Amino acid sequence: MNVRKDGSRFPVQLLSDVVLDADGVPVAVVTVCEDITERKRFELELGSARDQLDARVKERTTELLETNIRLQHEILERRKVERQLLYEALHDSLTDLPNRALFFDRLSRVIAGSTRHPEHLFAVLYLGLDQYKVVTESLGHDAGDRLLVQVAHRLRASIRPEDTIGCAGGDEFMVLVEDLKDASGRHQGRPPYPGGAGRADGDLRPHRVRDRQHRHRPLLDPLRAARGHDPRRPDRDVPRPGRPAAAAT
Repeated sequence: MNVRKDGSRFPVQLLSDVVLDADGVPVAVVTVCEDITERKRFELELGSARDQLDARVKERTTELLETNIRLQHEILERRKVERQLLYEALHDSLTDLPNRALFFDRLSRVIAGSTRHPEHLFAVLYLGLDQYKVVTESLGHDAGDRLLVQVAHRLRASIRPEDTIGCAGGDEFMVLVEDLKDASGRHQGRPPYPGGAGRADGDLRPHRVRDRQHRHRPLLDPLRAARGHDPRRPDRDVPRPGRPAAAAT
């Protein structure tokens, strides 16, 4: 630092040089005093600008990180909603079972696979709930809905993990049975579930609806896995209890 005539201090830079004689012997030192006030001011301004830039970069980085986290959360929520919408579009809202669209999509895949591998046998079972109309007419549709939920729960617990049970609408259900080992059982109407064609003799415990016990038996028809089956036209191939299946083409 140096002092001006008015007494104010200012930064200086001292530049010294050694004076040599003819023999190279130092004889004097010359020192020059340089005022570096402007340089210091510029350095301070530059340092302040750098600090502000660093702070701004840190602030923006934090904002971008928060925005990224928010976007990821929104993407996850959107995917969750999309999965839920897809699930609802492919499942019955009352029983939570696969609906006709999902059931016949899986059936189409099984049929396509059996075309490539004829040794892979499968069967489709149709079940209609006996005396369901009696419940709805005597106790109302809410009671009928509760009965369907109970039946769906029991049916779901009765099938194997590799099989598919679907809701065909109303009191009608369908079961896709895969990996059959006995082709004769399928052709003779003996499905891999107790009871065979006609009435299914599985879980015969009475259903409880509005503090009343109701005993129902599902009417079961095994459907033939015919080569001419078109899963996009289920009404053509799915029989109803008491009505024969459409002839295979």
